[in-house]
Amino acid sequence: MKVLFVTQVFVPDMYANALLSGALCRHLLQQGHQVSVLAGPLSDVTDPESQLAREVEAAIVRRPSGVHSKSRGFGRRLVSFAQLYASVLRHAAGGRRYDVVIVLTLPPMIYVAALLFRALSGSRVVLWCMDVYPEVAVETAVIRRRGVVHLMLRALNRWCLPRLDAAIALDGDMANRLAQYGIRRIEAIRTGNPRRTTCR
Repeated sequence: MKVLFVTQVFVPDMYANALLSGALCRHLLQQGHQVSVLAGPLSDVTDPESQLAREVEAAIVRRPSGVHSKSRGFGRRLVSFAQLYASVLRHAAGGRRYDVVIVLTLPPMIYVAALLFRALSGSRVVLWCMDVYPEVAVETAVIRRRGVVHLMLRALNRWCLPRLDAAIALDGDMANRLAQYGIRRIEAIRTGNPRRTTCR
């Protein structure tokens, strides 16, 4: 099976999302699957000599040049996010075919671009949800509740999220929130006992 990860950070980056996606990548490689990754620029916190970094060397990782740093300000982060959006769109439009595309939630709403793989080549698209947008942006006062941006992003979610093939949520509360947007197949992670929630 050919699998593509879409994530802002990936090993040797040492952020949590990078380590989690790296661990799943390692597992898929060990099972004999072909794994590719579209990621943002390397972060300023890396460990290329880590065991996990060595264990995922067989994955094909594509990144734009440069170094990403959270300390360089919001504008720099937006540029880094835009680079990954552009990379996903180019990759999908270029006719690359995958059986499954696994999309994380950084940068925000990147799953919207990843749905182009589904439209053009029939890839299954799975959202691995770490944060629910635009709700996170509202609660952290990045955008105004019930403002124009908030309403537009909610409308985009209502149109796009039901088109995903599945989603992975961190817990039952997140699964319920995603279900409100119309995702029909949701895997809610439970400590020691993963549980699938099917919503119609």
